[in-house]
Amino acid sequence: MYYLLQDEDLEKMSEPLKTLLREYLAENFDLKDKNSDKDTVPTKNKKANRTHIRFSYLFDAGITKAGMPVRVQLTKERRKQLGCERNFINGLEISRNGTVIYQGQEYDKVSPLAEAINNCPLNGWQYIEIKKNGDWIKIDNLRQQMG
Repeated sequence: MYYLLQDEDLEKMSEPLKTLLREYLAENFDLKDKNSDKDTVPTKNKKANRTHIRFSYLFDAGITKAGMPVRVQLTKERRKQLGCERNFINGLEISRNGTVIYQGQEYDKVSPLAEAINNCPLNGWQYIEIKKNGDWIKIDNLRQQMG
């Protein structure tokens, strides 16, 4: 699929949408030099880092759906801090926007969600699971379906 956006199209976009578009393009495409005489056409970046896939990308691809349960694994240190035996924070789910809401904040990136729950930097792809077809699946396995 190919979309052509003119400068006037970009001017009509809200700042948050422009920011998301810029992030997406930077993460997934190499752009030709703007000072070139040729059109700026994005080409797929073979070095794109898959860790930048967001919850909403999985949602948009149909891999996740609104209402799917989400749980976040607790680190040993966090379990100690909370004084609990449980291994996961449960009760989260995919929102209508394809994101996850935790304590009133919307998360579209996996690592910030895992970090917020565990109070330390983490690779969210290893700590977050989604219940799909009755089984808990690490979100890292789901993103592999993005191809």
